[in-house]
Amino acid sequence: MENHFELKSHILVVIYQSNFFETDIIRFTHCEAEFAFIDFNDLLNFIEDMIHDVIKRTFDNPDGYYLMKQIHPEFKAPNKKFKRMDYADAIKWLKDNDVRKKDGSFYEFGEGTKHNLYRYS
Repeated sequence: MENHFELKSHILVVIYQSNFFETDIIRFTHCEAEFAFIDFNDLLNFIEDMIHDVIKRTFDNPDGYYLMKQIHPEFKAPNKKFKRMDYADAIKWLKDNDVRKKDGSFYEFGEGTKHNLYRYS
């Protein structure tokens, strides 16, 4: 993956996080990179490049290719330049494209997060 930013350090680990109850444990993989002097758009570009690189490496590996075809036979790599929008536009896009929650209702602005920090647009 070509990038004009110097990656100072990186971490890829499995994280276990307990939010509210001991039984409410979330397991996720966390990738952390430290950059100097980048803006939010540079960060989004890097993430986009990283996702494309991971997909390419997965499909270039025979075992990875086989597993992906087992999991999702119709999978195609996303086109470069992901659609970018702020939170409010994303909620509108979901409604405009009739994307609903499992219960059939629409997503609403500010729901789905327990923390006000993530509710800005």
